[in-house]
Amino acid sequence: MSEERTALIVEIPDARRLASLPGAFSEGRRLGVPPHLTLLTPFVPRDRWAPPMLPRLRDLLASTSPFAARFSRIERFPDGTQWLAPDDPAPFVRLITRIVAAFPDFPPYGGIHDGITAHLTIGEVDPLAATALGPFLASVREVVLGSYTSDAGSWREHHRIPLAHPGTRLF
Repeated sequence: MSEERTALIVEIPDARRLASLPGAFSEGRRLGVPPHLTLLTPFVPRDRWAPPMLPRLRDLLASTSPFAARFSRIERFPDGTQWLAPDDPAPFVRLITRIVAAFPDFPPYGGIHDGITAHLTIGEVDPLAATALGPFLASVREVVLGSYTSDAGSWREHHRIPLAHPGTRLF
């Protein structure tokens, strides 16, 4: 039986250019998740999304400034998984740290890893071909709250939550 998990992600649409490469985003495609940087998973279970959780998350994200991100390096985890590294991971790490401080029962990846490594998993691709398609740029202005199961094509977007208060001048 499949288990539903929730996640907070930042979509990186520019990374879709990698989708043409064999092996790119195989896990994400299986789940139906767009190219993204995961902020937290698992996150608060859906049956606990009622107030005050959603307003607290909205307020937290509304007090966070949007930022630009650039991904130009390919890294590899010890298990061989390739990922795009943000040139400046600090804004992502700060965002993750703020969310975890507000929701301490939900550490990144359930607490199974030490520290925070901001990354966009790309799967197993030819690094030269991937690098030739980059760099990959993002204007981070919102966070997506969604859920997925281990079943194929099961990603479901529930909420898009903007960074900064509506009407705030960003640039």
